[in-house]
Amino acid sequence: MLVRGSESLGKDRGMLKGLMQLMMLIAILGSSAHAGEPLLQVSRVDTGRALTQSLLHGSFVGPDQMEIVVVDVPRRGQSRQARIYPIRQQRIASQASVAFQLDHQVAALDIASSDNGDLLAALTPKGVFVINPADGTMHNLLSVMTMVRGADERQVLLQDFLRDLNNDGRSDLLVQGFSSVQVAIQRPGGSFGPVSHLPVSPIMNVSSEHTISYRSPRIYVKDVDDDGQLEMMVWMRDHFLLFRQQASGVFTLPPQRIEPGIRISFDDVEEMSMGITEEDQTEFSGRLLHDLTDYDGDGVVDLVTMVVKSLGVFKKQTRYEFYRGHVDGETLRFDRVPATEVASDGIQFAMLETDIDRDGASDIMVSSVEIGIGKILRALLTGSVNFDLGFYRQQGGFFESRPDIVREVTVTFDFGSGDALYPFTLVTDIVGDAQPDLLVQEGEGQLNVFLGRQDDRLFERKPIEMEMVMPDEPEQVQLTDLNGDGRNDLLMHLDKNGQRSVQVLLTSAGP
Repeated sequence: MLVRGSESLGKDRGMLKGLMQLMMLIAILGSSAHAGEPLLQVSRVDTGRALTQSLLHGSFVGPDQMEIVVVDVPRRGQSRQARIYPIRQQRIASQASVAFQLDHQVAALDIASSDNGDLLAALTPKGVFVINPADGTMHNLLSVMTMVRGADERQVLLQDFLRDLNNDGRSDLLVQGFSSVQVAIQRPGGSFGPVSHLPVSPIMNVSSEHTISYRSPRIYVKDVDDDGQLEMMVWMRDHFLLFRQQASGVFTLPPQRIEPGIRISFDDVEEMSMGITEEDQTEFSGRLLHDLTDYDGDGVVDLVTMVVKSLGVFKKQTRYEFYRGHVDGETLRFDRVPATEVASDGIQFAMLETDIDRDGASDIMVSSVEIGIGKILRALLTGSVNFDLGFYRQQGGFFESRPDIVREVTVTFDFGSGDALYPFTLVTDIVGDAQPDLLVQEGEGQLNVFLGRQDDRLFERKPIEMEMVMPDEPEQVQLTDLNGDGRNDLLMHLDKNGQRSVQVLLTSAGP
């Protein structure tokens, strides 16, 4: 037997460890992109200073080119304008190809799909207009009654008033008025059918300053019962209105009234937050409407709610509840008892539905943080606090009480300025292998990409680290296809001390 010295064995172990690391690196890089190609093509353009800035994207020139629309609301006394930046050769252009002033009547903007490409559309007091992206001139698309009584020169809203209502790939009209929701179906060639009126009134809010405002109720457009037709479900604070659609695109009247079977106190998180602030923190419990989605994959839409229970300022419990939907003939109903739920101590402040393991069933990613004296002291000492990112895989329509995988993400604070950096977390396939990858922001200058795995670990433990400018808020990041390859890219709208920029991260060619 040959016995080597400890020095020789140490060298061998070092060589073996280095070889294994090299093999792992080659495997990761080989699976992420073609040789010599980066995982993501990153480019950025400065868009200057403005009171507010908004982003839209569409394909106005042709199907093979995407453009980014930057809408500027300058300081008082200056006109609002739009600039268009094309994406060419996997990069956003360094200069705008065209710039024009927005008409003073424009209150909101949207992008509409048509047979002839995308359209930049505007909502005004007189109806919906199409904006010519070459010079900003407008022509009337549809004259409808809107809730717009005058455009605010200090803002431009982005609203979803044009959306596909019949799954034909064309955007249709869906506009809330003071007495009804107005619907018109787009025909081949770009014309619209007659406007129909659905009996849906806006929601009135009275603020503490005794001012009155109106907003559209939450409207869901989806196939609720797997009949091949899209239906419209409208949440009216304590019940749903279900409008079924005929083959012609017309929604039938009267609508079906659907009682949820449980008490839902709030329409969304913002309304609940205001309610918690006004209530006694030692004894508060409220349920909000989170979503309507077919989470169990049986073809029938299900009801998802979020419940927050407060037993004091530092003791809160939250849970997501999943109520199964059923169809009896033409009648849709929901169970009165949740089929499954995901609960935790502390606050669950975000839930993302995604098929993590590609088994056809919806899984969820939940962000949560447990509030306590220890967390507050840590934040004071370190300027940061950790929250948990939990992944729950669905098994036969049920979620386990504990997540399958937990990752920690850090929120940093600047006590001098009062600013906080909330990192974004996303799940999407950026590699092109049909396996979801986990994207996690790390501070102000790094993106971590955890490649997806086809086993119980779901993601690699060690990330691919990419240095780039990162946003301050998760809302500054969008997932959308910007280069026409059928995969999600990242569109970031950055704001660093008032200096704004647009950054695009484009996926490389798949394996």
